[in-house]
Amino acid sequence: MTDLTANTVSRRVRAVEVLDAEDHRQARRDGARLERLGHLYRFMRARPDRLEQVLLGSRLWLGAFANLNDPFEASVPWRWEAPAGAVRAYAKQYMAEHAQEFLPGTSLDKVVEWLLDRGSRDARREAVRAHVLDLGVTCFTEPWDDVPLWTYYGGEHRGVCLRFQATRLMPLEGCFPPMRVTYATRFPAVPFFQSTWFRLVKAIIATKARAWRHEHEWRIVRYEGHGEVPFSPDALDGIILGCRMSEADRTAVGRIVAQRATPTAVFQAAVGNGYNLTSTPA
Repeated sequence: MTDLTANTVSRRVRAVEVLDAEDHRQARRDGARLERLGHLYRFMRARPDRLEQVLLGSRLWLGAFANLNDPFEASVPWRWEAPAGAVRAYAKQYMAEHAQEFLPGTSLDKVVEWLLDRGSRDARREAVRAHVLDLGVTCFTEPWDDVPLWTYYGGEHRGVCLRFQATRLMPLEGCFPPMRVTYATRFPAVPFFQSTWFRLVKAIIATKARAWRHEHEWRIVRYEGHGEVPFSPDALDGIILGCRMSEADRTAVGRIVAQRATPTAVFQAAVGNGYNLTSTPA
């Protein structure tokens, strides 16, 4: 059997089934939730070049997953324990799909032994983690009025929050369906030999600590790496200006919005009567 480089390992893990019936059912459940929500939101700083890219160019930049701000990103481990039949079935599929990478006469038992070897498992895990960290990702939230979100991602309330029609974001070209982030106090148990590629990746990409649960986050992941992804212009139907936005930035954003060919509602965020934010048409 051949030695495995990180690239070969990554290709081999991706050779397992991408989506199965349960994944499609989950996608339908997520789609139903998006329909109920109506909108998802994306916070940005008030940088004219970036705003023009999104508002006028109808393109989203999906940056490398490795650049996200959570130190626990891509840290979810896999569970390698599995019934012998599941491991053998995985090994058999592996051999059928990648026969050219095995020496002639390699037995199924030898492949099973290799799959269960600790060093091989660690190599596969690190190869897939490296692959995931290079995927493109952009993040959306269910609320627009979460104060910490404005502070982290909306330029300390001096930026904007873009409003997207949620169902128009699924799917985008070259991307997985929107993934709803789940929040936990412990790493989930993800069975490697009994999961699809989508579930393996989703567990790594869309699981975060409960400390982040106020974000109610959704992620769109570009599976060919970071880069720009086009979206339908009318998917973006509103923009909320931060409560601390300068007059100069407000004027600049207004000029950009005025150039859009599709209707775009503009709102002004303001401090409410308590520790809350309100918005009114601008």
